[in-house]
Amino acid sequence: DGEDVDVNAERLALLQGLGEKAPESIRPFALKCAPGAVKVWELVEKLIPMLTLAYAKCIELYEKLKPYHPDDLVPCFLGLACFFGGEFPMCIATVVAIKVTGSGKAIKGSVTAIWSEAEKVINEEIKDEKDHEGEEIKPHELLTRKAIVALKVMDPAALSTSM
Repeated sequence: DGEDVDVNAERLALLQGLGEKAPESIRPFALKCAPGAVKVWELVEKLIPMLTLAYAKCIELYEKLKPYHPDDLVPCFLGLACFFGGEFPMCIATVVAIKVTGSGKAIKGSVTAIWSEAEKVINEEIKDEKDHEGEEIKPHELLTRKAIVALKVMDPAALSTSM
């Protein structure tokens, strides 16, 4: 995979360039972390399509199960998952705390809002990629362009409220 090596070399150069611009107190750490950050970047890039597909399949399954009130079965499935290798007591305590405080709807709303913002950014990034297809661009310029696209599309108030 010569192309992957080239892309990773560009990413490493970008992160090292950013590390050089970091404050002196953290510069050595930023430079040491750059190779590992490239690996994480590569992993995240490979996982995003799989996670997006898994999310779509889960939504599809949820819509099919909606007439049977799957929300009422979540504690059952959660208990089974925890029983087989999880931290059962901690999970039960978490579920009880969420029920007692009534924060389940707020948590679901926050996660939904964050996901909605992420979808907006992803869709806008896809449009941006199509608009600039075939252009040769330096890695730091690409990162800057993607950050600008994301910042233009995201609603900071919605994200701040959801966090």
